[in-house]
Amino acid sequence: MTDPAPRITLRGLPLAAKLVLSVFLVTVGIGYFSALIQLHLQHSSREGEALPTMADVVEVFAGVKKIDPNAPPEVPTSRLERLVMGPVEGPPFNGSGSMAAAFFHKDGALYKGEIKDRGKETVDAEREGERQAVRALIRSDEADRKAAYEADRLLLPPDLAGKPITADYLHDDKAAVKVKTILADRCERCHKRGEEQEKFPLETYEHLAKYMEVAPAAEVLPGGWVRSDRQVSVEKLTQSTHAHLLSFAMLFTLTGLTFAFTGYPGLVRGVLAPAALVAEVADIGCWWLARLPDYGPSVAMAIPVTGGIGGIALALQIILSLLDLYGPRGKAVIVLLMAAAAAGFGVLGVRVIGPALRAEREATTRPKEAPPPAPEPATKPQANGSPTPKPIAAGDAPVPPQPAAGQPPHLERLVMGAVEGPKWDGTGSMAAAFFHKDGGGFKRALKADPTSKPQVEAERDGERQVLRAWIHADDTARKAAYETDRFPLPPDLTGRPITADYLDGSAAKVKSILLDRCERCHASGAEQEDHPLETYEQLLKYLRPEK
Repeated sequence: MTDPAPRITLRGLPLAAKLVLSVFLVTVGIGYFSALIQLHLQHSSREGEALPTMADVVEVFAGVKKIDPNAPPEVPTSRLERLVMGPVEGPPFNGSGSMAAAFFHKDGALYKGEIKDRGKETVDAEREGERQAVRALIRSDEADRKAAYEADRLLLPPDLAGKPITADYLHDDKAAVKVKTILADRCERCHKRGEEQEKFPLETYEHLAKYMEVAPAAEVLPGGWVRSDRQVSVEKLTQSTHAHLLSFAMLFTLTGLTFAFTGYPGLVRGVLAPAALVAEVADIGCWWLARLPDYGPSVAMAIPVTGGIGGIALALQIILSLLDLYGPRGKAVIVLLMAAAAAGFGVLGVRVIGPALRAEREATTRPKEAPPPAPEPATKPQANGSPTPKPIAAGDAPVPPQPAAGQPPHLERLVMGAVEGPKWDGTGSMAAAFFHKDGGGFKRALKADPTSKPQVEAERDGERQVLRAWIHADDTARKAAYETDRFPLPPDLTGRPITADYLDGSAAKVKSILLDRCERCHASGAEQEDHPLETYEQLLKYLRPEK
């Protein structure tokens, strides 16, 4: 008989391999912490708890919640009313939380520009009026509701007459509101073909009607449970299962194998090495078994346990493997680094996480204040409710555009690209932001005057031409024009059609154009906040020729 080969351990690896494994283990730990943040954002009630409570887990996976005997009786409401009239801050921005933010800071970034011009209190009061008008529509009789929607004219009930409502949505007589237009701009813009939520269309009255039905009183199930509409859909659960079993399984296999080659006793390695993987499989199994009609709530209560076991097992695999990689001096360095990380996390908890959780808690407990009245608009509205634009003028000395070297700047390529056809992203074309993807203004202009389409399109193209001329200007003149919001028109653009709101004598308000057409989606809190365009410095890297 021959002696068994010596067992390979982490300690025997070369230094380069140890460093690679160390960085890998730390990276997995940081990634898992990010997953916990995602867990808070997706499944918690956003009421100040760091992680979803047991009640949250049961609601999300089993679709039921306990009856609170001390809570006031719930007034039956439709799903659309609950989503529209929900809290503006705090709940998840989805169909199981609240969609109220679509009337405020998640309206496509127009809100931010309006509060700069007219003040937050005024704009908030008008946006609240829009929500109240939609609720009045929902609570109307079926026949009246459908007629008001199709005619885009809902007579304001007495409690809303004279209340602040965005001028664009009021008819000339101020006695009726354009409720269909409100729904198109606040809801349909994301819930139609070609947009993010096209699977839940809201383009017709028939689409909306099913969300305006008032559900019957909740049936009390055995054990004191009632149904909740927070339950995750089968489609989303399938996507999560697919992502977790492929990604987490790979990571937990690698961390488990790393721990399996440590020098700890065989029993410890045999139990802990596969523990994270086993817990992950058990956790996902409980997701699906929680949908069982009779035992679902009980199974759902096991999900925090299986998830906790998996998290603890992963943490032990990472920490113990890191300590086993090195000798006494290396262990001392690892311990010091862990202490520094713990201190950094403590600072993060005190200065970032704690205040964020307190803000969520306060947002759910703060009493709602009555919105202040809005002042009368400073300019006389047109027939479509928008302010009368300033007349086009010409004059002043222009700044001639400078020729570009090599490839066109990134921003020019996106702005001057094709309006239809290319991908709507940074690799295709963003030209549609000046036309039908401008947040609803283009559509409203054509609806107010269907014959104006050639003129409106020419003016919108004029905005693009202004931006191209500005992009090619000398950097000093370009920056000054941006900061003063006044770009003297070059000769080839003088007298050309340009949207009147962006003209200032013989100059164009180039910063305002960028704000309305680009920044509205590329600002903090907007869809593309990861690619901000709120300052000249942020724009600058897109103003250079592409390589």
